[in-house]
Amino acid sequence: VIALLLWAYVIGEVNPTTQTQLENLPVQLLNSETLASRGLIVSGSDQFTISLTLEGKRRDMVNLSTEEIVVDADLFGFGKGENSIPVVVNVPENIKIVEIKPAKIKVLVEELVAEPKPVTIQIQGATPEGTEAGFIQLEQSELLVSGARSAVDTVVGVKATLKAEELTEEASTMNARLTAVDRDGNVVAGVKTEVAKVKVIATLLSVKEVDLITELRGTPAGNLAISNLVVPKTMKIRGPAEVLEQVSSVQAAPIDLHKVSSSQTIPLTVALPENTEAASESQALTVVIEMGALDSRTFVYRSSEVIFTNLPEGSRAQIQTDQINVTVTGSKDIISNLTKGEVPVLVDLSTAVAGINLLDLKSNTNVKNINIAFDPQTVEVNLEKD
Repeated sequence: VIALLLWAYVIGEVNPTTQTQLENLPVQLLNSETLASRGLIVSGSDQFTISLTLEGKRRDMVNLSTEEIVVDADLFGFGKGENSIPVVVNVPENIKIVEIKPAKIKVLVEELVAEPKPVTIQIQGATPEGTEAGFIQLEQSELLVSGARSAVDTVVGVKATLKAEELTEEASTMNARLTAVDRDGNVVAGVKTEVAKVKVIATLLSVKEVDLITELRGTPAGNLAISNLVVPKTMKIRGPAEVLEQVSSVQAAPIDLHKVSSSQTIPLTVALPENTEAASESQALTVVIEMGALDSRTFVYRSSEVIFTNLPEGSRAQIQTDQINVTVTGSKDIISNLTKGEVPVLVDLSTAVAGINLLDLKSNTNVKNINIAFDPQTVEVNLEKD
């Protein structure tokens, strides 16, 4: 009797029945290949977890390893759309399952697609000041990205990442790691590229800022005028240092304003010297043209309002014409706010000689995007010694 009581005490007190809760146990999805064979795939992350409440003798619970717990969800037979799939848990025989939470997982199944996406280079880290990667040659300019339709649709391209410290002044071949990204540059989860890496040839090049010459030809057609014009004056190019030393300016293709019939942004095409290319910040240069209705305004000036420049010392000058009409043409929003004081009328006396001189009228106005016409265009100026 005493032995029986002692055995009952050991069982009930020394090794009692106890419960434990395990969190974040991964769920293995079975038969994913059957979805793929039907052109389907699990959308989003395929990582699911559950929590599990188990019961057993203390000694068994202490010795229990998570490797002995198998958690499955079988995808066989399920189709496109949201599916509630039962979770099946297998534990050792001496362990009792009290609760599975959740007992079912919600799995969204979508169409499996593969679409080509453009590959672009991303440099990880900083190159030495005044340099950047260039002369880049990609083994593949496009790669297939596969996954659920909703995920692939958000992918705008594939970034091939190179490490800045691996670049040298001699062209070298490197393996670039690939990631699919959305329009904001964020990595898109749940998709795969057809290869994990791609070969890239790149060179560490010098960068130089040079003058950019852009010729604007003609005037806008019809009853239009330029109200605002933004033309880049410089651009940055890259290439070997010894080549860049010989370059001070580059020429863009001329823009024919007669063909501009509305406000627009026009991409610039720049002719670059051999062994150079546009630096990263100058690869999308544009001219911005804002148009408005054509308008004009005429100001009347007396001879006393004309300003003489380069008047010889000890001399005086007098215009023989009493009245000068100055017509300013431009967009209506500029002309309507224009004042006479903003359009000074000048005569340059640097070439004048004593006596009567026939000289052109000019203006050094700071107002942009206007045309100025003088009537008369030339005036007689009498230059005399004091």
